[in-house]
Order: sequence, then C-alpha cells, then structure tokens
Amino acid sequence: MTSQNLIVVIYDGQCRFCKASVDWVKQKLHLTAIPFQQTELHQFGLTYDQVSKSVHVIVESQTYSSSTAVAYLLKRRGNRFIAVLITASGPF
Repeated sequence: MTSQNLIVVIYDGQCRFCKASVDWVKQKLHLTAIPFQQTELHQFGLTYDQVSKSVHVIVESQTYSSSTAVAYLLKRRGNRFIAVLITASGPF
C-alpha cells in the first residue's frame, strides 16, 4: 500500500457506536483506525478538544472531521448515496 492510499481514522475508542461503525467501514475499506485515547495526537496535528468532539480522517496531507470525515469514508467504501445525504445534512 502506498502512502497516498493510507487512510487513518482517529475515533473515540470508548464509544460502542464508533467502534461498530469503524468495524463496518473496515469490512470494505483498508484503513488504520486508532482510538484517540491510545495515540499521540500531536503527531497528527490534533488536540484532545478536537478528537473528543468528532471523528477525524487523515489522508495524505488532508484532515477531515465530523460529517465531512464520515462522508469521505462512506464514499470511499462505495456508499455514495449515503455520503451525499450526510454531506447535505451538514455538521452533526
């Protein structure tokens, strides 16, 4: 896998819904999922305040958060229609 294909997801490892969602996405998409409670956030340029409020997806030099991160993962997973709905709904 090249670095340009590497997807890193920083999520709440104590949230059962978050863990189940990451597992579901991983069924069709290769990614590295890291609970924010178990990582050095500064290496990703993130703060505790940021990651405690929303999921973050890092791809190449781009960082997506909240609904933008979810929509990105859904689109890459092949769930384009749901990704469009999430994008249209705005932040959540």
